[in-house]
Amino acid sequence: MRTVIITIFAVIIFSDGLAYAQSEWRKVPASYRKVNMSVPNLEDKNPRITIQVADSFGGRAEWVCWGKFRSLDPNACISYQVTGNSFEYKSARDINGWAKSFKKIPYSQKGELFDINSAIGDIEVLRGKTEDNFDKECITFNKMMNGNSELVRGWYCAKPHTNLREAELKKIVSSINLNGGPLIQWRSRSGSNPSRQTKNKSTPSAQSTKSLSDQLKTAKDLFNQKLITEIEYDALRKKILGIN
Repeated sequence: MRTVIITIFAVIIFSDGLAYAQSEWRKVPASYRKVNMSVPNLEDKNPRITIQVADSFGGRAEWVCWGKFRSLDPNACISYQVTGNSFEYKSARDINGWAKSFKKIPYSQKGELFDINSAIGDIEVLRGKTEDNFDKECITFNKMMNGNSELVRGWYCAKPHTNLREAELKKIVSSINLNGGPLIQWRSRSGSNPSRQTKNKSTPSAQSTKSLSDQLKTAKDLFNQKLITEIEYDALRKKILGIN
């Protein structure tokens, strides 16, 4: 398999998929963002967003990151990547070896792989923790789609010396979406910048209608599982439907 190495940040590189000339890739504004997730205790932080696209074959490489490992705050990253051919298969167990951000972080994995449902389907998850003075409990996650030609993967680490509860990690992973904004708000505040593709609500495509249905189903599942309150569910449903 040919390999592409595209530098996203100075410290983050992915190297899967087809080999295309670097000149085919161009940066686009953060407003074109598709991938996102809700991150507790980080909603008031502006994420670092890098997006590159390759128009000739529909390539896309997005990174959205909050905070740093060696800090007193949580940290998280999520990436959405598309190529014209299959990526090398990886699981949630491989993420800390795949991402450059983990290179100098002593890290151990805990337990077995498990799945959490989201708006993009079941996402594979694995617990872990940093083995340093910050002692952060973390999760890594991975989702591969469309014959492994699309992927969503990343991680979330809680505050130092804080237990990452099961209900909390389920809420984080289940919020992952490709609609450009958080699916769940941890506190009442305005959402992130919408992606260019979701601004026009007057003529929804079949794909966006399906996405809307998926979001409503996910919101209902979260309420049935008692991960959000009835008030939160009603507010979330209105937001998905665009009801003021």
